[in-house]
Amino acid sequence: MREIIPFCKDIVFKTNIASITSISLEHEESVSNGEVSGNFIIFGDYKIHSDTTEKEMFKYRLPFTALIPDNIEESSVMVDIDNFTYEQIENDVLKVNIDFSLEGNEKEEERVEVLEEIDDNEIVSDVPDNIEEIYEAIDNFVEMRKKEEEKELLESNEENIDEVVEDIVSEQIENLEDVRVNNINVELEEEIEDDRNDTSNVIIQNNVTLDVNAENNNLEEKEIVTMEKVEHSEYVTYHIHLVGNDETIDSILKRYGSSMDILKEYNDLSNVKIGDKVIIPEYLDE
Repeated sequence: MREIIPFCKDIVFKTNIASITSISLEHEESVSNGEVSGNFIIFGDYKIHSDTTEKEMFKYRLPFTALIPDNIEESSVMVDIDNFTYEQIENDVLKVNIDFSLEGNEKEEERVEVLEEIDDNEIVSDVPDNIEEIYEAIDNFVEMRKKEEEKELLESNEENIDEVVEDIVSEQIENLEDVRVNNINVELEEEIEDDRNDTSNVIIQNNVTLDVNAENNNLEEKEIVTMEKVEHSEYVTYHIHLVGNDETIDSILKRYGSSMDILKEYNDLSNVKIGDKVIIPEYLDE
């Protein structure tokens, strides 16, 4: 069982916010008395003025509580982040939206077995005179039922054979379609790669330095960055890094201790520029 719960909070900073350069989310919680309680931990750095390179650190704890649904076992409840967005709504106010989920085993319904009482007076003790005829009728019925079951089994086997043949034909047709689509995709990828080689001011290798026009540094103050839920429950910290001057993919990976494979799972690295936001999940060691 899994239930998603929304959480929204406005964080008031002590200074002006020119731009958020990086932001991360962690959570800590405990389960007791039918509810989950804990804190969301928001931290990162930001610029007070847009015309400076100096950054200020910030860290806030946001308390939360949630009731555990009646159909989920309390001992099996786990908390996970489903979605995380933020938005600057005033010069010194940052609004965060967090969708988190409660997931656990479903409670088994209690089963009550009802036993029928048998009245001793209803038990027939007398043996009928035609007991042999009754036995013969029972034997005939069992034999007839056995033949009917054999007939049903043969008819079922014939239907299964037809289904197997249809599945084989369908699979061959799908394989032919996959081959055709793959050939088309290869041609498209070759064309896209040629276009990338001709495009300037874009990162296409790990060790290539960003080189873009200064006008790309102008960021909208209220731009919302949304991070979709990761498939691996091990990732509990999510970094959103703002690409700066003279940064490369390689230097970003080194800063967060991540790898290219993980970065490619959550970002399109074919067109990364200064001012872009890069999602970097961080593995939590158990």
